[in-house]
Amino acid sequence: MEKKLKAAVIGLTVGQWHVQDYLNNPNIGEVICCDTNPEKLNAMLEKHGLSKGYSDYKEMLAAEKPDIVSVCVPNFLHKQVATDALEAGCDVLSEKPLARTAEEGREILEAARRTGRKLMVNFNRRYLDNSIALKEWIDQGKLGRIYYATTKWQRVRGVPWWYPLDDAKRKVGGGPMIDLGVHMMDLCLWLCGYPEAEWVSGKAFSEIAYKEAKDHGFNSLDVEDMGVAMVTMKNGMMMEVEASWASNSEIPSDNIETRLYGTEGGAVIKAGCDKCSLVIIGKNGEVEVQEIPKPSRRLTVRDAFVEAVLTGTEVPCKPEQAIMISKIIDGVYESTRTGAPVKL
Repeated sequence: MEKKLKAAVIGLTVGQWHVQDYLNNPNIGEVICCDTNPEKLNAMLEKHGLSKGYSDYKEMLAAEKPDIVSVCVPNFLHKQVATDALEAGCDVLSEKPLARTAEEGREILEAARRTGRKLMVNFNRRYLDNSIALKEWIDQGKLGRIYYATTKWQRVRGVPWWYPLDDAKRKVGGGPMIDLGVHMMDLCLWLCGYPEAEWVSGKAFSEIAYKEAKDHGFNSLDVEDMGVAMVTMKNGMMMEVEASWASNSEIPSDNIETRLYGTEGGAVIKAGCDKCSLVIIGKNGEVEVQEIPKPSRRLTVRDAFVEAVLTGTEVPCKPEQAIMISKIIDGVYESTRTGAPVKL
């Protein structure tokens, strides 16, 4: 990998971590920042000693011709910004979700295929140490065939009021299902080999956060504060999903957990603790707790994207996978509307 890439980051709120990872990657020769907020843009340039910053991403694409672009803007802008970057000849890493809906995601994918550029989604939970370790165990067959899984990201009170929630359904696309659930579904399905979803039955609740909206400067909140779903896969596996920004549960803080049930054993991984561990319950009922060893080769999701671009290999976090998750989320909202399961 002798070539050094020119990277651009559009949107510096979530994009600040993209900037950091690109600066730490030896295969990146230059990082360019773009944000419509001049104070945020100038602060980022000053923090990292960078010289190139733009407020207009189209001007940046034309002037700089970056090799790769991270799209870190609000969800309603993903389709347009990602498509423009692809058509400008850039390989694109999009923040999750790929788009507000599966249809929008398919339009971005079509642009990638039409231009012949790479398109990857920023599913970073795959790159945590415990995720990598569990995936290795699963691939070795230690759990056997996984037939049921639960995955959740619960918050007692954690509405991201800094999101553009004044028109949330249009600008974000949904609530915690599209914000947190998308991460947990990707991790769970990736661990399980990404079986194809067939049916979803779900419910989007709005019971708590709307009462607090005015305290945070919003007249209303038109998305859910908690979403749940049961998803049946074509291979017979079932996945239960729960995602909440606000819930009256007993947990004191974020509860981020994935449990897998296999024919030869089960596993659970939890986030938010200093020492992460896997709990394996064997077929004879023995319980084994193994501390997670540090992987010999550690990549961030941004490093993995850069590697795929430089080596010409397939991106690991595929847009087709992101579109399937969007179909599930679309199904949750449709199931909420109709009160019936949705065939995907």
